[in-house]
Amino acid sequence: MIIDQQRVDFPPAKMRVSASDGKVLALLFSDDPKDALNDQYTGHSFYFEMPLEVPEPKDFMAAGWRYTADSNDRQDTPYGIFLDGHQRQLQPLDTQIRFEPSALGPNVTTVWISGRFLELNIQDPTKPPREVSVSAQLVANTTVK
Repeated sequence: MIIDQQRVDFPPAKMRVSASDGKVLALLFSDDPKDALNDQYTGHSFYFEMPLEVPEPKDFMAAGWRYTADSNDRQDTPYGIFLDGHQRQLQPLDTQIRFEPSALGPNVTTVWISGRFLELNIQDPTKPPREVSVSAQLVANTTVK
């Protein structure tokens, strides 16, 4: 991922696409190591829950996801990009995620992320948030149910 013009490495990506209550939902997340649960963990991770406007999970490639926040205020959400363990969180402000088939196989998706995010210091909520740009091309092992 490129965050504020800096390359940042993440664990591999995974994606699950499924239907629940008549809605299609895609979960895009990093395949974090077991030590990510420790307080001393300093790695990076991401987790996005994306409702998709398609009739069936198998149609997810045609959807894509767009999110525009109502305001630039801090949100209490488990979604976004997490840096330095969980020291900093990047929450989507105006973000687009799209999907493409991958040449690596039928259960692999190329995921493109682009947009503006709000960077929050989780450890020091008095620090003012700042806006950062994010762009990424991820290769996600994908499960469609």
